Amino acid sequence: MHQETQQINMQHSDKLIAMTAHDLRGIIVRIYGLNRLLEEKIQELPDMEAKKMSALITSQCEQGIDLTAGLVSAYKPSTFSLTELLNKQIVTYRYQAANKDIELKADFPHKDIYVETKPVDLIRVLDNLFDNSVKFTPRNGNIKITLTQTDNKAVISFKDSGIGIPESFRTSLFENTMHTQRLGTENEPSSGLGLYIIKELIKELKGAIWFESQENQGTTFHISLDKKINTQLGSYHQS
Repeated sequence: MHQETQQINMQHSDKLIAMTAHDLRGIIVRIYGLNRLLEEKIQELPDMEAKKMSALITSQCEQGIDLTAGLVSAYKPSTFSLTELLNKQIVTYRYQAANKDIELKADFPHKDIYVETKPVDLIRVLDNLFDNSVKFTPRNGNIKITLTQTDNKAVISFKDSGIGIPESFRTSLFENTMHTQRLGTENEPSSGLGLYIIKELIKELKGAIWFESQENQGTTFHISLDKKINTQLGSYHQS
C-alpha cells in the first residue's frame, strides 16, 4: 500500500514538473522575444518606450519566479480585479502579436470585475490561450480578448481568425495526448500539452472552459470563473 501511494505521488510530481516546464518555456520565449525587439530597436526607441519594454521583461522574470515557487509550496488564492489583471497582461500580448503583424483588440468593462482565485494559475491559463491564438493565426490576422459577466460569473473569451481546430482533434483536445500536436502557421513548435494544462488549471480554479471553432475561419475559447460579489478588497498585484 505504501509503495502504491509512493508511486501515485511520484506520478503527480512528474505531471506537475512537466506542466511547469511547459509554461516556463513559454515565459522564456516571451522574454527572448521582448529582448530581441529591444536590442533591434534600442537606438530608435524613445526612452519611455525602452523603459516600458524593460519593465515587461522584468515582469516576465517575476512571473517565472512565481511559477517555479509552485513546485515548492501550493499557491494561495486571493481576491483581485480581473479587469486590472487583463489590462496588465495585454501589454505583453501586444508585443507578442506584433511579431506576426496580428491585430490585437481588447474589450474590457470600465468597471472592475473581481474574482477570488489563484492569480499565478490564472495567468498561466491566459498565457497558454493567447500563445495558442498567436501560434495558429496567420500573419496579418486578428485576435480579440473580451471580458463579460453574468450575475455570478466572469467570462474571458479569446477569439482569433486562425486556422481553426480540425474535427478529428476536438474530442481529445483537452487530453494529455500527442494526437493534437501540430505546428503553428509559421512552423512554431507545439507540444500538444497547452490545452491539457489549461483544463487541469481550470479544474483547480473551479472554473469552466469551452470553445467554438470552424476550420480556416477561427476559434473562440471561453473560460468562466465565479465572481467575487464583495469587492471591498484591493486590486491585483504580481508578487
